[in-house]
Amino acid sequence: MSLLLVIEAGATVCESAKFSLSHPPSSGENNTVGKIKLIIGQGNVFHPYSCFQIIPPTANQKQISVQIGSNNLFEEKSQVILDLSCHGTITAEEEGEQQSSDTLGDCLKVSAIGSYNNFSATCRVECQRIGNANIFGPKSNVLVKSVDNGNLFQAGSFVREDGTNDVRCQERVFYVLTGESNSVIRNKCRKHTDGVRKNIVEVSTLLRACKKILRDNHRIMAVTDFDDEDAL
Repeated sequence: MSLLLVIEAGATVCESAKFSLSHPPSSGENNTVGKIKLIIGQGNVFHPYSCFQIIPPTANQKQISVQIGSNNLFEEKSQVILDLSCHGTITAEEEGEQQSSDTLGDCLKVSAIGSYNNFSATCRVECQRIGNANIFGPKSNVLVKSVDNGNLFQAGSFVREDGTNDVRCQERVFYVLTGESNSVIRNKCRKHTDGVRKNIVEVSTLLRACKKILRDNHRIMAVTDFDDEDAL
């Protein structure tokens, strides 16, 4: 199993950003996933030491194409874990809800992350799918099946499923109440009115500010040459 990184024109990916594969728990079957192609769309920015990890499917699949949308910001030491372990093993009941992936021949295509998301420094996010215009604050810790659109996970928030229900996050603000010595009392959430628009504005401002700084001060990975058939 191998990971192939494809960087589209307009993306800014620092050389010290880390991309890797993780192995899911053994299913008792041989995993024959041959190659995972991670496509980083235009306008995405990966800061130094940002980490992106993929948990591959357990089902047999010769090739998987994973798409990161456009204009997402992955800040320093952010950790994003994309869990694809259930792809290819979807039940009939779930099939009608699975809109983020498609199979063409031997290639499974997965639209994993949408656009205008901000993964702040030191956040940790583990999901199967992330929509558009979500902001994950510093030191936020999110472990859910799916994040929809327009959410704000404030600094230090801790959000995970209880094992019985999906947390369907759509235009919500997740935050924590603290007590003495900043000890966490409990996590709370409320509606994030017009969250998609507000978050797009904020992420766009951050992207404009950081692109030039990174290009002036850090080594940047080269854009993939699409004329080189061996690279794809």
